[in-house]
Amino acid sequence: MSEEKNTIKLGKLTLEKVKEISAGLDKTNEDHNAQINNIFDQSNLIKELELKIPRIADPNFLDIKAEQLSSMETNYLQKLLSGENHKGAIDPATLTLISNELLMRQIKESSKPHWTVTPTFIVGCIASILAAISILVTIYFSVFYNAVDNKKHTGQSYTIEKDSSPK
Repeated sequence: MSEEKNTIKLGKLTLEKVKEISAGLDKTNEDHNAQINNIFDQSNLIKELELKIPRIADPNFLDIKAEQLSSMETNYLQKLLSGENHKGAIDPATLTLISNELLMRQIKESSKPHWTVTPTFIVGCIASILAAISILVTIYFSVFYNAVDNKKHTGQSYTIEKDSSPK
């Protein structure tokens, strides 16, 4: 069966208890901890030195103003975003400006009506005008047309003979 480890009950953890426990460590463990602390202190010193060193600006940093973007071609702007036209750093704000310019151009392009809208509208107007004219002509002839000699056509009707069989 598994062996159970005996737990040591220390009670409240106070500063005296910590000193008492750490005094029981052997010399090699203390040397190891001292080396770790020394390395940690050196890394903090290096970080502090790095923060104090001024960074040299990238000589090939892209600097474009918002007014210049509107005059550039769409293909050129797309290549800037992909990194093909510029070998250097691009500011995140400039990337956002380029993306927004491309998006605005796409919105303008997609909001234009299709070329078939205007001819379809013209054909629809002509058809509705012709339909209105034909309706007016029909109303005019049905209301104001004076029928002359309507009785001329009544004599031409066929009479059905009684008791006759179909031929």
